[in-house]
Amino acid sequence: MQQILIYCKHGCNVMHTSVRTGAWVVGLVGALVAVTLVSATIGPVAIGVRSVADIALAALFGGTAGAPEGHRTIVVSIRLPRIVLGAIVGFVLLMFGVGVFLSGR
Repeated sequence: MQQILIYCKHGCNVMHTSVRTGAWVVGLVGALVAVTLVSATIGPVAIGVRSVADIALAALFGGTAGAPEGHRTIVVSIRLPRIVLGAIVGFVLLMFGVGVFLSGR
C-alpha cells in the first residue's frame, strides 16, 4: 500500500494518508452526489438530471436556474429534503451499527 507523506515547510511530518483510502473517499462522495441527482429526477413530474443539478446549485449558492419555477419548487421543497433526510437516517443507522459492532469486543 502506498503512503503519501506530507511535510510542512520546516520538514516536520504533518500527515500520513493512504492513496487507496483517499480514492475510496473521493469515489464514495462522487457516488453519493450522482445518486442524489438521479434520485431527485424520479417522481410523477419528469425533471432531467441537468435541471436538478442547476436547481440544486442555484439553491445552494444563490442565483437563478434555467428551469421553470414549478420544477424548482418540487426539487427544493420536496425531493431534496427527502433525500437529505434519508441520508441522515442512513448515517445514524450506520453509527449505531458501528457502536453495536464495537461494543461486542
